[in-house]
Amino acid sequence: MNRQENIARRYRRQRVFVASGIGATALALLFLVGLFAGVVALGWRGFMAAEMRLTIDLDVDRLGDPASRNPLVFEKLIRESLRSRFPDLATSRANRKMLDELVSFGAAVQLHEMVKADPQLAGTVGEFWLPTSSKAEAYLKGSPHAAREVERRALADAQLDVLDALVASGDARVVFNTRFFTNADSRDPELAGIAGAVAGSFFTILITFLISFPLGVGAAIFLELFASRSRFFTIVEININ
Repeated sequence: MNRQENIARRYRRQRVFVASGIGATALALLFLVGLFAGVVALGWRGFMAAEMRLTIDLDVDRLGDPASRNPLVFEKLIRESLRSRFPDLATSRANRKMLDELVSFGAAVQLHEMVKADPQLAGTVGEFWLPTSSKAEAYLKGSPHAAREVERRALADAQLDVLDALVASGDARVVFNTRFFTNADSRDPELAGIAGAVAGSFFTILITFLISFPLGVGAAIFLELFASRSRFFTIVEININ
């Protein structure tokens, strides 16, 4: 086999290698696109949140001293508002519990923050959009899991009737979930967010950069100017390059 044939064979092998690399990269990108498409198709509802509108009497005497107000007071006001909206279901303890399960505990915290931000709300009667519980949210958002939730009786018929009545009267809606970007992790799914994870990732990258950058620059200077030409340092340079 002469030299020209050897060169031609090497070029053929190179073309096959390059084509294989391009094919592998294209296949990986195809799988990545499919993965993101699946995530978006199944997870876009996570960017939406369900809310219900309730009329709440923010009685000053019930709220107490502004400096020591407790979210639990607002939780009680929210429950009373929902029960007064559906008095037929508030006749027994079991039914009252079913009504309470439709509202997120974060609703009391949110209402508390509203009054804290605008003290003039105290002593007024107003309408407020507040977050629903995760079970009610799944039903209102039309999640694929909603049917299975109903089958498992996560929501009773009376609770479904309440949600349907709120939707029919325009007192239930699905909006963009800003809490997903501003809240940290939570035991309540409807209140969970990625803010804590994003902050943790940022500081992890920052600390890694602050440690690795000076070490990398120092190692490069050492290898270039001070390291002896031994086999060990030669192997290190070859791997770096």
